[in-house]
Amino acid sequence: MLDYLAFRFPALARLMKHHQFWWSALAFWFVVLFAASAQAGVMPPMLFTWQDKVQHAVYFCAGGLCFYFALRLMFPQMPITRVMAFAVIFCSVVGATDEFHQSFVPGRSGNDLGDWIADTVGGIIAAFIGRKIK
Repeated sequence: MLDYLAFRFPALARLMKHHQFWWSALAFWFVVLFAASAQAGVMPPMLFTWQDKVQHAVYFCAGGLCFYFALRLMFPQMPITRVMAFAVIFCSVVGATDEFHQSFVPGRSGNDLGDWIADTVGGIIAAFIGRKIK
């Protein structure tokens, strides 16, 4: 996958080797997360059971990957297991604060344990994907 990306988009592949790219992507991820969490009672149509939890896990997997690669590239000497642990902790803490934030938004339930678990699972998935890629 990365070889294909480097072949088709060499400038993007070079950019992705810098931690600033991943910190910027993470900042964008945070802005989208905050904006989505601040929406009052907006729910996409449910196509299957547990769709909400899958959406949480996928979104937090993306944020966890941004955090993982930013940390890995910024501190290349850090053991991979520590980077993995920090990525999971990051997703878990951000997921908890996001749920807390939603509890103040009208029309949102917030403090949903299932959503927080899905956020943490997304971080775990990100840690293992990141380990496999780099």
